Amino acid sequence: MQRRWEKIKQKVTLGINAVQEKVGPSSIQEDESYLNLINQINDAGEKLNEIQKCVSEFTKSIEGYSNAQYGISFRISKLFKSGDKDYESSQATYKAQESLYLNGKSLSESFAELLNDQLVKEIVPLQEQLQKINDIADQRRKDHILLANSQKDLEKAKAKGKIKRLSRLQEIVATHQAKYTKSDNDFKQAANEYLSAAPSKYTAIFEAFQTYVAEFYEEGRKQALESIPNFKYDEIKAQRPSITIVPQVPNEEEEEKKE
Repeated sequence: MQRRWEKIKQKVTLGINAVQEKVGPSSIQEDESYLNLINQINDAGEKLNEIQKCVSEFTKSIEGYSNAQYGISFRISKLFKSGDKDYESSQATYKAQESLYLNGKSLSESFAELLNDQLVKEIVPLQEQLQKINDIADQRRKDHILLANSQKDLEKAKAKGKIKRLSRLQEIVATHQAKYTKSDNDFKQAANEYLSAAPSKYTAIFEAFQTYVAEFYEEGRKQALESIPNFKYDEIKAQRPSITIVPQVPNEEEEEKKE
């Protein structure tokens, strides 16, 4: 499906070029409402594809996060030797971290599975709907080409004075006009219906993502603190730079004064 979306972006231009090759560059013009709608549809498809790709990358990174956290804790515990002041506490902390790692690994796997399942469940139906709309757009482009060709044939017959052919050619134009009008209306109706309903669908994607991310970090914090009950978190935190406060970077003038 993703490969299809990569090609869709070019279809309007390619479709118009195909028409121009057959009927001449001055013989056909797409109306603004169609171009506006198809651009919105293509844009929505590309963004949903990117979200799906990022969800996959994010869920993979969660596993790496748990593995790295455990690896750091393990190596820190190895810094201390038997008899060192913090040897016993570091070993106890490592054992607690080992338990935390196993819980965290399980939590990460559950989080990744749920996040992927719940978001993809919201995204795929939208992608399928957009694909159907683009299929209608493809038919519309074909009908547009056939209409333009038949109109060109009719104009040529008139210019050459081929009166006997006019009636038949007019019937052909009318047939293609009816088909084009139908496919044009079908496309605009389907596109407008999607765009009208889309905001509530996008909200469901947003809410699912935010809820699972918040729950994951909330549960991770709880496990980290409860697994090491003697760890003086608040006291040590007060002595360390906070990740929520961005360190001030000296400006160039201050640096020059120091030099």
